[in-house]
Amino acid sequence: DKGSITLYEGEYKLVGEGYEAKALTLVGSVTLYVEGALSVSTLIGSSGATIVLDQKGSLKILEADGQSQGNGARLVVKSGAKFGEPDDYKLVDYDLENYGEVILSGYRSKNHAVELINYGTIKATNINMTAENSGNGGRIENHCKINVEAGLSLYNVGMFLGASTLLEARYMDAKEIECEIDTKKITVC
Repeated sequence: DKGSITLYEGEYKLVGEGYEAKALTLVGSVTLYVEGALSVSTLIGSSGATIVLDQKGSLKILEADGQSQGNGARLVVKSGAKFGEPDDYKLVDYDLENYGEVILSGYRSKNHAVELINYGTIKATNINMTAENSGNGGRIENHCKINVEAGLSLYNVGMFLGASTLLEARYMDAKEIECEIDTKKITVC
């Protein structure tokens, strides 16, 4: 049985292959640079915590539904890096800053407004930015491609869509949205 790891204030760098933990918890102003292979059953973040996935790094979340609580933490996927697998990975209450490739079954704001910044490619089955417990879904900033295979649910979300970008969803439910498209502004109430 793999142990649990808690990282507190400071910067940490993970290099090498084959690190496994039952739970990885990030507390406070902590940054974890993942340049090796890390597998965790549960990944729990906190406000002020950041995980940076390098193109040489691998981060796998092993629990059954892949769901982990971000609690306001940020996941940064660097250029050339890949995070996630279809139907396995769900991120809840994580800010996501993507420059590489992200594949998720779900991305959700539940208790915290989230910030989704994309300069790469994001493929998700569902994106739900409604934060039912705070009433503020957060913010989307898209500079490349976001493809939502099923539903995109947005409530009280600010969006910026850069020139020549794609935000595609089979189904969209949006309320109280302010969307800026390059230099134009649209409000959906």
